[in-house]
Amino acid sequence: MQVALPESLATMVASNQPLTVHMLPVQLRGRDIPKAPIQLSNISLVPNDLA
Repeated sequence: MQVALPESLATMVASNQPLTVHMLPVQLRGRDIPKAPIQLSNISLVPNDLA
């Protein structure tokens, strides 16, 4: 999954500052949002020029 980041957030990612990210589920047509928490691991945020 790729997500466009505002320039201010991309600058924080590039400078390796601590960052907390909250991902909110969006219901797709015909699919329910799971009721149980979804565990994510091994997530990386990198500026576009490093990807």
